[in-house]
Amino acid sequence: MFIQKLYQRLSPKMGQYGNFMLPLTFNKFKTKEVVTKTRQPGFATIFDASHMGIFETERKDLIEKLFLVNLEKYNNKSKLSAILSKENHIIDDLIIGDVDKSKYRLVVNAANKDYFRDIEDFHEKDKMIIAIQGDYSQKLVEDVFSTDLSCLYFMENKTIQKDVIEICRCGYTGEDGFELYLNLSEGKEIVEKLVDISMNRDNVLFGGLIERDLLRLESGLCLSGTDFGGDLGVDFKALNMNFMVDLKYRKQYNFQSDYTRVGFTDTKPIRPGSIFSRDGTEIGFITSANKSFNLNKFI
Repeated sequence: MFIQKLYQRLSPKMGQYGNFMLPLTFNKFKTKEVVTKTRQPGFATIFDASHMGIFETERKDLIEKLFLVNLEKYNNKSKLSAILSKENHIIDDLIIGDVDKSKYRLVVNAANKDYFRDIEDFHEKDKMIIAIQGDYSQKLVEDVFSTDLSCLYFMENKTIQKDVIEICRCGYTGEDGFELYLNLSEGKEIVEKLVDISMNRDNVLFGGLIERDLLRLESGLCLSGTDFGGDLGVDFKALNMNFMVDLKYRKQYNFQSDYTRVGFTDTKPIRPGSIFSRDGTEIGFITSANKSFNLNKFI
């Protein structure tokens, strides 16, 4: 209800996502328009990702042990990493961020919050997460916070107000963008300001889960619940994301997979699900049957 009221002026179409009610799309903005304009110069699209979780810890040793990464080189930077099963298969992804050498921030997907809640010294934070994506995103964020982001590079972090407003130059649509990690009171004010801006400017849009998924699919990025799981390991060609685990650990544990990811088709697949050969052997699986508006192909 809190989220719905926050975006009421944009006429959100709400839907169930796990235990959350989130905007699937907004009646003020057409899905095709959001997907195409996010990739055009001079535009930015705003997404509420507050269903995701934020955990913080000072335990560098614990993070390196659990996620097989070396954090020494990540000075005020973030890194995409993975939760691994005992068989070294990907359970889910997460973003690990060094924040001013004072703490580590973990941004995790909603479905696996319980995994982090069970780990001692990981502290869950009640915060909003706002993703702003597209060519105009830097100018928009600079104006909102009266700050200069020209020297903030991909996956780097910046603190606007300690433990209250933090920024990472990253996102999940394949475009340049930023994620904002905000305390609830400050977050509400910032979202209201962003809604005001979108009501008065044609180049600032809001997107929901539908637009987010289409943009990610176009960019070859994962929808973790769909693309991870089974016997998909870190060092597999299907995702081309072996950087999620540091090289020495990939060699040590011999990460590999039998799957290769493929891309587009001119005709719509019958349905997502397993693909079988004539003798009944599973040879692959379809994770999506959605159409790319920008490429005019099915993914």
